[in-house]
Amino acid sequence: MELSREAYQLIIRNVSSRSDLCSLARVSKSFQNAAERALYNTLFMDDPELTVELCDTLSAGDLRATFVDALTIFVTSSADRDDEDQQSNGLPGEYWNRLAAALRRMTRLRFFNLHIDHNPSYAWILSGCIFKLHSFHCDLAWDANLVKFLNTQDKLRDLYLADYASTTPPTSQPEGETVLPVIPPATVTLHPDSLRALSTIECSFIDAISALVPGRPVVRVKTCFSREDALEKTAELLNLGTSLRRSSMRVCSLDLADGSYTEDFSLTMLNEVARRLPELRYLGTLVLPVGLERLQFFGLLMRLRRLCAIELEVSEWVPAPTPQAMRALASELRLYCPSVKCMVFVREFERTTVRVVNGFCAVEPDPGTSTDNLWRDV
Repeated sequence: MELSREAYQLIIRNVSSRSDLCSLARVSKSFQNAAERALYNTLFMDDPELTVELCDTLSAGDLRATFVDALTIFVTSSADRDDEDQQSNGLPGEYWNRLAAALRRMTRLRFFNLHIDHNPSYAWILSGCIFKLHSFHCDLAWDANLVKFLNTQDKLRDLYLADYASTTPPTSQPEGETVLPVIPPATVTLHPDSLRALSTIECSFIDAISALVPGRPVVRVKTCFSREDALEKTAELLNLGTSLRRSSMRVCSLDLADGSYTEDFSLTMLNEVARRLPELRYLGTLVLPVGLERLQFFGLLMRLRRLCAIELEVSEWVPAPTPQAMRALASELRLYCPSVKCMVFVREFERTTVRVVNGFCAVEPDPGTSTDNLWRDV
């Protein structure tokens, strides 16, 4: 007896093991269709040989590639791979061509994470792709091929960029592979009407933030200063503040890292942020002053009336504050800024989270709880 499509989907939703899904796919044609939709919905590829085999399967011409909704690929080089059919970086021959062919078949892909630990100049693999991404983690080099692809992504909401440059040399092509022609960078620029849905952007290049935010509905930003000199950092800060004010939506989250945290510059940064972005709900990372400057710090913080989460650097405190001391500091901060419900104290590589529970500050009981994405969650 043939079941309804909804019945097959209900059965598949209650199967958590991928091996069980593979078994169901061999029961009947109807089960195969439902099981393959679940199997290929979310793919994680980290083994080069298996990645190539899967890409060949997706490129075969059937509907499997259209089932892919989320794709994560880790491309790692391996010094001990020296087979004749492998490239010098340890990847199987024709790796990038076969990946590109599979991507062109994934017409419904929405979430794409591409992690590369070596030469990332492979944005040409996106040529000919028609999917509309919602989220894109991109370790690719910033070149004309990547810019041309981003110009087509009118549904992209969340973007991570590992690289950014106004101009770059031509994209390198893997030796021995036949690839699409590289577009000279000067012939393509990011169109001002592109990325109209972009709301979250992460890039360590502060120039990328200044270029991509204006005119777009960006509300969450993570970046870092590229300069070490205080005057040059101040200039970067002013330029960033101007760019963030030009977002078509009010920025609510700003994670701004620094190579060298100081009390003086944190006060400068907080003053500029409070003046430019009074609607912030998350702010990080600022040095919490040790002495009387802390009152000035709290005074500036009072301007951020909607702030609910903040990250504070305390690596220079001597002696180092204990969890009990951090709880006391959190209570002191809330006297001036009662809207804050979560405070993360950063000392070297250790992070201690203090949250407000039933009106009282409490240290997070599980030290393993990650707060790395707190700036995304507020």
